[in-house]
Amino acid sequence: MKPSFILASLFLLLAVACTKKNNTNITPINSSLQSCFDFKQGSYWIYRDSLTGLMDSAYVAGYTTYASQLSCVLRANLPYFQVTLISIKVNDGNPADSEVWNLTLIDTTFTLSLVKWKNQVETELQLQPFTYPFKTGNSTNIINGCLLYADSGYVPNISTMNLNNQDFANTAQFNHQGRSNTGYVYDDCFYLCPGTGFIKVAFNQPIDSDYRVLELQRYKIVK
Repeated sequence: MKPSFILASLFLLLAVACTKKNNTNITPINSSLQSCFDFKQGSYWIYRDSLTGLMDSAYVAGYTTYASQLSCVLRANLPYFQVTLISIKVNDGNPADSEVWNLTLIDTTFTLSLVKWKNQVETELQLQPFTYPFKTGNSTNIINGCLLYADSGYVPNISTMNLNNQDFANTAQFNHQGRSNTGYVYDDCFYLCPGTGFIKVAFNQPIDSDYRVLELQRYKIVK
């Protein structure tokens, strides 16, 4: 398995780098976001890699909820936010080629960071996938050369997708494109379905010398 599945969140470090709670005035995670993407242990996803034909399994290996200020300097006047961290372990049966996807839920924001040091592009990508509920539009935001639809609250398209004879309603398509810090070009596309998670990911990173697609085959969600 060499899926280039992404990318460190722009706000993940801010969320986890500071002290935890002891404040009664805590902003909870948006109820709609939590209802759709709060995946607990027992949840899993099986993807097929279009390049190798192998199955990649992903399952929730860790789940933590706490409260934190979104700053690395604690200040009495700053609010606290509820934070949920979900760690998903991913592999294709080869332990040496495994990785971890860390999902973070804060307020209306869902972010994802990848822990896999074997791929230079993966370690440098930064992406905040979206705020929820989804909003469509053409507004974009450029940060460090990256095109981020969702960072400005927009995704380019929402539709029903059919994969393996399954319909996934309200699936948001969004793109992540630009250059990494060392000049690697990337143009990736993600399809995210409420209540299910990522159903399809297309990686276009020339350093990998291939175009790779992961498609969801089956899944189980525990909330």
